[in-house]
Amino acid sequence: MLYTTLYPLYRDSGFSRKTRARRYERIRNAVNLQPGQSVLEVGCAAGIDFMQYAGDFRRTGIDIADIPRVCDFEFHKMDARKLPWPDKHFDAVVSIGVLEHVQPMNVLCEVTAEIARVAQAMGGKAETV
Repeated sequence: MLYTTLYPLYRDSGFSRKTRARRYERIRNAVNLQPGQSVLEVGCAAGIDFMQYAGDFRRTGIDIADIPRVCDFEFHKMDARKLPWPDKHFDAVVSIGVLEHVQPMNVLCEVTAEIARVAQAMGGKAETV
C-alpha cells in the first residue's frame, strides 16, 4: 500500500527524472554508445529508465508485459530467452533492474546467453544495472 501510494509521487518528481537521466548517462558512457547505433533494452517496461533518454539511437525494447510507453521506440512483447534477432545484431544491450528478478537460475543463464549472443562481438556491450 505504501509503495503504490508513494512511488507514483517519486516517479513523477523532478528528482526522479534527474536520477534516471544521470543513470542513463553513466550507462551510455560505460558502453560507449555513439549516436545512430542500435540498442536493445531487455525489460524496458514503459521506457522510463533508459529509452526516454536514448533518442539519438536506434531503440528496440522487449518486455513480457505490454504497457503504455512514455516515448516512441520499437517494442516487442516477448520472453528474453529466445530473441528473434541474429547474432551480433545490436551495438549494445542494456537491462536495468530486471535480471535480479529472473528465476530460476537456469532461466537467468538462458537470458544472459541470449543477451551476449545479440550484442555485437568486440564492439558490442551488455550492461546491467
